[in-house]
Amino acid sequence: MEEIQSAYDAQLASGNMDEESLLALGAAFGEMICAHGDFEWVHLSDDYGSGPALAPVGFDVVCSPIEMIEKRLEDGEAVDLVELCADTVATIARVIEAGEAGSRSS
Repeated sequence: MEEIQSAYDAQLASGNMDEESLLALGAAFGEMICAHGDFEWVHLSDDYGSGPALAPVGFDVVCSPIEMIEKRLEDGEAVDLVELCADTVATIARVIEAGEAGSRSS
């Protein structure tokens, strides 16, 4: 996790967001999320576009770790990725516990 945070901080400091680095950093952050719950990579298509996302196994609620990282870097936001990961997992758990997530077959 420290390596991912260091890579994020370096990318933020450089102000240069090349696509390959962004994808690698977003995918690594996604794997952090996967390590904290029963998530799987899915393909998301919606009104905003399409791309990789994470969903808890069996549920239709998703998060887009690559876009989460991209947005924060674009905004110049210093962020604690461990905290962002924990907040993301907790938010998704609350949605599921509240019965607001639909079911999804794998």
